[in-house]
Amino acid sequence: MKDIHAVAAKYIQEKNLSAALNVYEEMLKENPNDPLIFANIANVVYMLKEFDRAVSLYKKAIALDEQCAVAYYGLGNVFYAKEDFSQAAVWFEQAIRHGLTEDGDVYFLLGVSLMEMQQARLASMYLLRATELKAEDPEIWFMYGLCMGKCEVIDESIRALQMAIQIDDTRMHTIISVLPILCVKIRKQHIVIFCILSNYSRSICWLNMHCVF
Repeated sequence: MKDIHAVAAKYIQEKNLSAALNVYEEMLKENPNDPLIFANIANVVYMLKEFDRAVSLYKKAIALDEQCAVAYYGLGNVFYAKEDFSQAAVWFEQAIRHGLTEDGDVYFLLGVSLMEMQQARLASMYLLRATELKAEDPEIWFMYGLCMGKCEVIDESIRALQMAIQIDDTRMHTIISVLPILCVKIRKQHIVIFCILSNYSRSICWLNMHCVF
């Protein structure tokens, strides 16, 4: 069984999704009540952007095993891709509740979904946990920093954005693009401090051109 799973995983890595789907469907014939096989088929179907079918397959996996955490996570991914963030948040929360307590991605996606729902303070808790689980991911630090800016927790926002830059200095270009959002709530002196600490002259130029206080 492990060897067959490895074959399917190799096909997925090679972007040969139809071949991977065939492998899993053959496995299902021999194991028609295996929730993980249903979840794996759903994962491939999701990658093919057949979202309604993926939802049906993930729910079949959950019907077979209510503790199938990866199926809840998969449902979250489907609704996140459809930009139905309220439903995505429900399923990501269920994924954590059913066992994905050490998966940084599920905390990150739940946090971003809540931000999209204008629930920044609640989102901040999940994004902070994501930074703890995936401390080397600049995207997570960036979103956490943006979230903290929206919550007006300025020192923490600056710390998180600095972490994003330290991990990936190209991230600074993205941070520059969101400074107008942060400027709505962050005083000029805080952005000056951030610009100096990040040692990025372009941000100083942006500040002088666009910020009037």
